[in-house]
Amino acid sequence: MPTRQISRTTAILFAIGLAAFGCAAPTVEPTASAGAGDPSPSGQATGPTAEPTPVVTLSPAQIEAQVETIEASVPALRQLEPASVPNRVVDEAAARLDFERVIDEAATAEEYAAAARLGERLGFFPAGTDLRQTQLDLLGDQVLGYYDEEADTMAVVQRGADFGPLERVTIAHEYTHALQDQAFDLEKVTPDDDVDNSDQDLARVAMVEGDASLVTQQWTLDNLTFEQILAIT
Repeated sequence: MPTRQISRTTAILFAIGLAAFGCAAPTVEPTASAGAGDPSPSGQATGPTAEPTPVVTLSPAQIEAQVETIEASVPALRQLEPASVPNRVVDEAAARLDFERVIDEAATAEEYAAAARLGERLGFFPAGTDLRQTQLDLLGDQVLGYYDEEADTMAVVQRGADFGPLERVTIAHEYTHALQDQAFDLEKVTPDDDVDNSDQDLARVAMVEGDASLVTQQWTLDNLTFEQILAIT
């Protein structure tokens, strides 16, 4: 998602890139099979246990290499020329600084307070909601990657040791935004100056996000196994 749009589209933030693919896979506890061992006095089956899978921590260079592979596969799906976009791997603290900048550029403290009061009266928020902080917490906890259209860079948030299907799907989505920006200039497609027509504003954002969502779905079907798709849906 273009970072300048994050604050005003939190309701659909990663309904495409994260929320839609952000559910963790269910944990399956191992069960004892018939004849695996004699019951113990406590009623638990005894027998050999599986060795835990070792966790391999990827370096930023390894993550960047995977990101480049994903980016190479997206332009053909979107039928646009490849975009030359620098990639950077950031930790959660660095990402949070980016989110703070975007949120503060999107609205003033007074505008956030007014939006919060409106949301409270409509029943969307509990009384006393700090809308700015709520958005910052949401982004800080969930975002795995983002395209910064002001800096023309892709950022990957390294939250753990792995770079799995969810991270790969996120990069495919965000790189689509880079292609859109190069081809159509997202600042012109989704301008911020029409504050009196929120429906038009939302429609423009929905067009950009819907386009990236469709490409993401196509990329997912082409590049992930059935088991990987199940794990992130």
